[in-house]
Amino acid sequence: MITYINGTLVINKATLTVTAQNATKTYDKVAYTGGNNITYSGFITGDNVANSVTGTVVYSGTSQGAVAANTYTIIPSGLSSANYTLTYVNGTLTINKAALTVTAQNGVKTYNGLPYTGGNGVTYAGFIAGDNETNSVTGMVNYGGTSQNAINANSYIIAPLGLSSANYNVSYVNGTLTVNKAALVAIADNKTRCFGLVNPTFTVRYTGFVNNETANVLTTAPTVATTATANSAAGNYTLTVAGGTAPNYTITYQNGQLTIYALPVINIAAGKMEISRGDQIQLVASGGTNYSWANANGIIAGQNGATLTVRPSLTTTYQVTVTNANGCTDTKSITIEVIEDFKIAGTNLLTPNGDGYNDFFVLENIDLYPNNVLKIFDKAGRLVYSKVKYDNTWDGTFNGTPLAEGTYYYIVDFGKGNTVKKGFISIVRNGK
Repeated sequence: MITYINGTLVINKATLTVTAQNATKTYDKVAYTGGNNITYSGFITGDNVANSVTGTVVYSGTSQGAVAANTYTIIPSGLSSANYTLTYVNGTLTINKAALTVTAQNGVKTYNGLPYTGGNGVTYAGFIAGDNETNSVTGMVNYGGTSQNAINANSYIIAPLGLSSANYNVSYVNGTLTVNKAALVAIADNKTRCFGLVNPTFTVRYTGFVNNETANVLTTAPTVATTATANSAAGNYTLTVAGGTAPNYTITYQNGQLTIYALPVINIAAGKMEISRGDQIQLVASGGTNYSWANANGIIAGQNGATLTVRPSLTTTYQVTVTNANGCTDTKSITIEVIEDFKIAGTNLLTPNGDGYNDFFVLENIDLYPNNVLKIFDKAGRLVYSKVKYDNTWDGTFNGTPLAEGTYYYIVDFGKGNTVKKGFISIVRNGK
């Protein structure tokens, strides 16, 4: 008899691996939820998700609700299968930093001789709504590049740096520092001179130097020119200044003026140009404010004034230097001819009483005829006084004794056949 005992067939579930796909996004302040799909590994031929898996994939892990840039875990779950044992492989969510561009603002300054440090601020491009440099950026902006400690007029790079961010990749755009030239004015100094002289040395002054700089910083000093020459007529002439260069200054120019003053127009009034020897005349110069007469024969007074008093003993040329109100000088001469006509005049009254009036017999101009001989006679024709080179010192005496009052006669002999002059003298003892 055959008996049968049943056996058991056990069909075990196959293994099905469910793998969460990795996900990548850029920081956008939006919370991440869910996953990025899944893949299956292990289906038997003909099986697939539709005929072999039930349920809905559920995602969990640190990725859920993630906002900030970082790496997170995506954990899949929630599926079942009659024929498969499900195993899960986690995926990764990567939230990349957003791009943030920091741009250095351009800087402009005018040359002032001082070094430039720092920058002119920055601007930001790329912040997600609500983010700003206060809540999303750490650190302080530092500046580098060729702009740091730049002094001279030129263009320089402003390089920002020094910032970081948890959610942004910070990139930098350089700015430009422009140091413009300072304004410098070169001014031709006004000058003056008198007609006939060479031009003075022309000079230039400046306005606009900074930081105590002087003309020593000029590469090329400006020059001053004029059309005026020594023979140019009195008047005003332009002093043209040009030609200066400097690395840190833009030079503009202000012309000056050369004033050429006329020389004084001199006139000398003499009254007469011919006089007797011993005559005294005045020479009166005009045309200026200051006068100086050169040394010459017969000057009595006024050598530093307009009026010169002279008593020449021979024909003499007198020269005056005249200065006008502008300081210009010129000279002019005048010649006074002296005639040797033996013109003398004697006092007719002698009162030798010591009072200072008519105490001596005076012959005007006798000093200019040194070869004279004076003889004095009484009424009887007796010689009472005689002297060679008479010098106006006879006091009415004879050998030291006072002569009596009365009339006496004199003869002046000029010698060498020249004219003889005669006259009379009255001696009064009690009068003046």
